Amino acid sequence: MIPEGPLQLDNAAMSTHGFRLSLFSLSTLLLQACPASQKCPEVDAGIVECVPYTPAAVTGSESGTLTALDERATRPITIDDLGGGLVEVRVSASHGTVAEVRLQGRPIAELSQGVSVRVSDDVGERRFVFRAQGGKTYDVELSPVVTPPEGGQTWTISWSYQPNVDCFEPNDTASTAKRIRLDEPVEAYAHAGIVEGDGVLVGPSLVDFYRFELTEKTTVQLVAKRPGTEVLVFEFWNAATDASWLVSTDGQAESNVESASEELELNAGTHHVRVVAFVSQQATWETTEGEAPFPTTWNQPYTLTVKRKSPPACQD
Repeated sequence: MIPEGPLQLDNAAMSTHGFRLSLFSLSTLLLQACPASQKCPEVDAGIVECVPYTPAAVTGSESGTLTALDERATRPITIDDLGGGLVEVRVSASHGTVAEVRLQGRPIAELSQGVSVRVSDDVGERRFVFRAQGGKTYDVELSPVVTPPEGGQTWTISWSYQPNVDCFEPNDTASTAKRIRLDEPVEAYAHAGIVEGDGVLVGPSLVDFYRFELTEKTTVQLVAKRPGTEVLVFEFWNAATDASWLVSTDGQAESNVESASEELELNAGTHHVRVVAFVSQQATWETTEGEAPFPTTWNQPYTLTVKRKSPPACQD
C-alpha cells in the first residue's frame, strides 16, 4: 500500500540542501588543508548544479458512464515538475471494466496495464501505480470488458501524485548531466517515467548522468549505495566512446550497503558518472493493501560519491 501523502523531501529539507553541501565542502577542505605557508590547489572548483524545485500537486477524481463495447473513457493527468514520480489511480465500476495508461498521443500498442474491476470477482475497487516522467501528460483509459447493460455501466477514478523530488533532473543524457563535486555525496532517484516507446516495461528513462571537472590529473573512486534489490550500475562513463564504461561499482551489492569501484586516474577535463538499471522494469504496479508494495527503488533514493584518492601535493 502506498502511504498517504507525497513521498518527498519537505520544504525545510530542500531549503537547507545547499547549506548542508557548504558545510560538507568546508569540513573536507579543512581536513585537507595545507600549512599556511603552502598553497593546496583546488582540483574541482565549481558549483554543484542541484536546483531545488517545488513538486507538482496533482490530485482529482472523475466519474462517468460507458454505454458501448468499443467506447473508451479517457482522463488526462499532467505531471508538470522536473523530477516526476508515481501516480496512484483508484478505479471502481458497476460492471467489468479495464483501466490502462499510456503517454498522451502515443499509439494503442504502448498501453501499459493497470487493473480490472468487477471481472472475475465482486471486487468493486482496485488500485495501481504508474511511473510518470516529469513534464509529461498521461491518459488513463477505461473500457468495458463486455457490452454494457442497458443504461450503461458507471465508473469512478481518483488519482494522486507522489513526487520523487530530484534536484539533478532532468539528466537522462550526457548532454544534460548536472555538475557535482568530488567528495560530496549525491542523493537522487533511479526513477523511470513512461516515455515514448515504452509499454509494459520502461527502460530509456532509467538513466542518470552527472559530470565533474578536474583541473589536473587526479585519481578518483566511485562509491555508491542502492536502496533495493533491483540491479543498479554506477560507473565512470567513457566520454570518448559514449558507448562504454571505465570502471563501476558492484551492481548487485546488498541493499543499502556501500560498494566501491576500482581507483581510476583521470586527466584534467570533464568526466561523467552514469547510473543505469541493468534490465527494463515494470511501468505499472497493482497495489493491494496487506501485500508488498512496488520495489523500493521506485521511491527511495540512491547515493553516490566521487572520492578523491590522490589530492595534488601542496606547493610552496
